[in-house]
Amino acid sequence: ARYEALAGHGYQAALCGDGFDVLLEKLNCQAECFASPLNCRYSGFCSAFLDVDAPFGSWGSFFDKAFEPKHGSFEANPPFVPKLMLAMAQKMERLLDCSEGSLTFVVIVPAWKQVPAWRELANSKHLQAPAEIIAASSHGFCDGAQHQRRPQERFRPSSFDTAIFVLASKFEMSAQALQAAFAGLKIAMASAKGACQSIQDY
Repeated sequence: ARYEALAGHGYQAALCGDGFDVLLEKLNCQAECFASPLNCRYSGFCSAFLDVDAPFGSWGSFFDKAFEPKHGSFEANPPFVPKLMLAMAQKMERLLDCSEGSLTFVVIVPAWKQVPAWRELANSKHLQAPAEIIAASSHGFCDGAQHQRRPQERFRPSSFDTAIFVLASKFEMSAQALQAAFAGLKIAMASAKGACQSIQDY
């Protein structure tokens, strides 16, 4: 009921399973910064409601003081709320500055170049490559209400162009390997468009 009270299922839309598999294989991502028991892919994740989500593997909110990773590789697909995305980017920058090993965040956000969060991510000293942009018409996400929908309605077309940022400390992947990871992720996300050609048809 708490997740239903949030403003729209799109806020909880998630990367498709094939996309998570690419991140695991290519970038060793094994945890999510923004998820719920209803849409998580990995066994460890951050979510909004620790009191009810902890039995399912939640570590609590990404913004909690208790979430202070010093190493590891994380996927971050936050709710598309400008202030929240900015706070996320600022916390990531601080965590990367204080990391004690290889720490990576793969950030998936709308390509809203006019918002402060974009500038924070694009200008990060930990950015490993320019943001990879995927046209809205060429990819989709798992709907936030996938557990309530028919199988053929599980995927929803993207509402916006999507940007993928890779922020990392002590990053050992070559530029060529990172571009291959981007290419694999784009192919995976294309498979999640679903039956509808646009979000207006969904």
